[in-house]
Amino acid sequence: MEDAITFVKHIGERYLWVDLFCIDQSNKEQKQSQINSMDRIYASAYLTLVCLDGRDADWGLPGISRPLLQTIQPTVTLVAGRLTATFIYSVWDNNGNSVWDTRAWTLQERLLSRRCIMFANTYISMTCQAEFFHDSVSTSVEASGIKSWLGDDYFREDGSGIDLNEEEWDFKTFDALVSVFSGRTLTVESDVLNACQGSLNKISRKTTYSFCFGLPMDDILRALLWKPHHDLILSRRLGFPSWSWLGWSGRIEYAYWIADMSAYHADDSKAEVPPIKRPRLSVFKPSTPHPESAKALSYGTEPDGKPSIRFSSTVAKFRLRMVRPDGVAHRNLPPNSQQPKNAVGDHWTMLNSVGNAIQNLAGEYPIFEHTDVFFRLKPEYSTVLLQQESKADLLFIHHWPRIRDSKDSNKWLYDMVSALLIIRNEDNTAWRLTSVLMKAEEWHAQNPLPEIIILISASRCL
Repeated sequence: MEDAITFVKHIGERYLWVDLFCIDQSNKEQKQSQINSMDRIYASAYLTLVCLDGRDADWGLPGISRPLLQTIQPTVTLVAGRLTATFIYSVWDNNGNSVWDTRAWTLQERLLSRRCIMFANTYISMTCQAEFFHDSVSTSVEASGIKSWLGDDYFREDGSGIDLNEEEWDFKTFDALVSVFSGRTLTVESDVLNACQGSLNKISRKTTYSFCFGLPMDDILRALLWKPHHDLILSRRLGFPSWSWLGWSGRIEYAYWIADMSAYHADDSKAEVPPIKRPRLSVFKPSTPHPESAKALSYGTEPDGKPSIRFSSTVAKFRLRMVRPDGVAHRNLPPNSQQPKNAVGDHWTMLNSVGNAIQNLAGEYPIFEHTDVFFRLKPEYSTVLLQQESKADLLFIHHWPRIRDSKDSNKWLYDMVSALLIIRNEDNTAWRLTSVLMKAEEWHAQNPLPEIIILISASRCL
């Protein structure tokens, strides 16, 4: 903080805002009010000072009380003079890997600030909501022909590509925000909503979309289909509902195609596939009438105080089978498979009406890949299914006439169904365990029945 004061004086400014001292930590009401206003606070600041590599509050700012680390410059004496080699760290050297980039609270500093000056161990960089500059690069962008990387379509682990200034709702922005944020660490797990409240408030003010425990109420069906990151498994976070990603500790993500549905629909007729090889479109029609999507009837609180969502939908019962315990080798994978060679979490599949395993046509990765894995669980959560004799209820969410994995591979799947695997509580409410994607034929073969479902949290701690 002393270094920050020195810097503020040096640039001719008078005021320094430090949340630890400028927010009364002992006044809960005032603290919550300030947390809810973080988007305004950062947006109103002249600039934000960031210590990228600082391990704690006593680290200091490189270039002020700490020296910037320099590399040794090897030299060679030649006939014509002396040759010196200078190593300059890449602009991307610690992109997304700095200490600051691992903390959940700091993501909103990057996304909400008008401009930041970032002090790293080996360089100082400057960024605003339109441009990025490195101290080893000329600030004359037009003269040097440099093109800023801010605002492009690439996903970055540090969240720098997320634009919260969009006036219209964009699920892709929400997806990126949640994925980056949930992959970061929290000292106090109960802070998870407060740490992202500023970013959610910014989206709300720009788009008028409201959030209920981190999920957009006007796009709730898509938002319910989050899943664990393909390299991780999740643990329950107490104090938050099971149907929200806030209720689970660990990094979550959405299937690549969910955010691009409207664009994929528009491009369907333009697919670059010879007509003779194009699949014949025949929309699956169930023998009995079935809704195209579930309907969220209300958001509220149950008598015991637990937040809930009430759905009108259908429920189908499936038998399940664990095909691969956590850590066991995943054999018979093709050489170019995207799946890890060893199971991450317990691997589960679903069985059809005659007891045979159903093939998952989409897999978990951007490019669709057939697999026997429908979902992965932390081993202690597998015991819940085993206690139910590997039987489970699936709550229908939405029917997708067609989905596409990516524009690069241009592979399509038709008539798919998204559903949530739910566990019944003693009072017949339910909690969400995971989400699955399957062929519509497989779903309707289980004779789903209409039902009103109330999703809350588990009635017991896991």
